[in-house]
Amino acid sequence: MSRRRLLQLLALAAASAGCAPLPRGAVAQPGAGFNGVLLVRRNGSAAPAVTAHGLAEADGRANTAATRFQIGSISKWVTSVAILRLVEQGRLALDVPVARWLPSLPAATGQAVTLRHLMSNASGIPNGVMQAYKADKAIADLPLTPLQATLRFAAAPLAFTPGSRFDYSLTNWVVLAAIVEQATGKPFRAVVTELVLQPAGTRDTGFADAGFGGAGEAVAYAAPAAGQAAQRKMSPTPAYAAASGSLYSTAADLALLARQVYDGGLLAPASLAELGKVQVAEEDYALGGRVKRVALGGRERMVVWLTGAVGGYKSLLAYVPGDGATVALLENMDPAQSAQAATALRLLGELYA
Repeated sequence: MSRRRLLQLLALAAASAGCAPLPRGAVAQPGAGFNGVLLVRRNGSAAPAVTAHGLAEADGRANTAATRFQIGSISKWVTSVAILRLVEQGRLALDVPVARWLPSLPAATGQAVTLRHLMSNASGIPNGVMQAYKADKAIADLPLTPLQATLRFAAAPLAFTPGSRFDYSLTNWVVLAAIVEQATGKPFRAVVTELVLQPAGTRDTGFADAGFGGAGEAVAYAAPAAGQAAQRKMSPTPAYAAASGSLYSTAADLALLARQVYDGGLLAPASLAELGKVQVAEEDYALGGRVKRVALGGRERMVVWLTGAVGGYKSLLAYVPGDGATVALLENMDPAQSAQAATALRLLGELYA
């Protein structure tokens, strides 16, 4: 969502009756039509309130507080946390040309692009994965490693000077996964699990495979139309693109991840500063996600603003570092992301009103 659109939503939220304070002990309401799981946490010392709404599967299986959803591009933020931990270990560096780890890339790319460029979606590498997918959807099923996919889909000349523009590109994250594997000698998924998911204490977060949607997992559907049967809208992420959008999680685990990363010591202070530093001002985009300044409780506060969309799954995590105020929404009936954002802003406003 663009910065302009967020400001419009903020103005609408501030003018609405929905910004009345949420009484302590009251249950936050997501609004009409919400189908998924909502988590609201007033501050870091308060217990999160989690409510489940609607169906996990059209056959009548209900969502519960523990239902797992695919979280799409929130995976990029988790990938960024793993990379920053590798930076802390001296195995990666944000501002060194990626040729150090990927010497087989064309020199014009390898010597100009850095991890910072890739993590802020400003590398200039054309989105070769999506270009190939539009021509032949079978490329999603190719059994490629991230390195093989990088050499196949990221070899075209740079489209612009790295750092000069924003281009939300899945291919950036394929390249990042290849770099992680080259630097560690381990599979990308194993590195993320070892450096982020396990130390954060998550219990229901992992990488979704093609069969996702079984017991305990929500199935994604297209937005329901009146009088029509629900239509599945599943969109498995290629294994080689795991860094971009293949994680699943629960609302509770997302809140825990945010708490551990920003206020629980999972990252060193220097890494936290990098994670919260906006790289592309017009998009509020930092490393792997957005960081916004939002007026809450009479003053402007930093809000980590993470969104994901894959198939009919839509997810949003808003977290206020230091305070610990949290709103997480996980849905599986393909809602408009603008509506989801408006709900999150309203609920944040209620927490601080």
